[in-house]
Amino acid sequence: MAKNQVNARLSDYTRERLDVLTAKHGTQTEVLAIAIERLYGAEYPDSSALYDAAASRVHDSAALAPHADFILTDWPREGDDHWRWVITAPEAEIVSWALAGQD
Repeated sequence: MAKNQVNARLSDYTRERLDVLTAKHGTQTEVLAIAIERLYGAEYPDSSALYDAAASRVHDSAALAPHADFILTDWPREGDDHWRWVITAPEAEIVSWALAGQD
C-alpha cells in the first residue's frame, strides 16, 4: 500500500454518504482531506493548542526530546502545518528530518 493510502472497510451507510459528498465536493481523497482538516480544526482550534500538543509529544518522546530545540523552532513558512506534522508524523520521520536540518 502506498504512503497516505487508507485501507478501511466502510459500512454501506458510510459508503453512501461518501458517495454523496464526493459527487458534491470532488474526489474521495478531497472529501477525506476536508473531513480530516475539519476534525483537526475541532480538536486543535488555534495555533497555541497545536503548538502545545506538538511540544507535549516531543518532550514525552525519548526519540524526539533530544531534538526538541530544532523541532519546536518557529517555522513561519509552514505555519500550523508544521505543528500538525509534528503531532502526527512517525517519530523516525521527524528524527530524520531534524538530523538532516541540524547538519
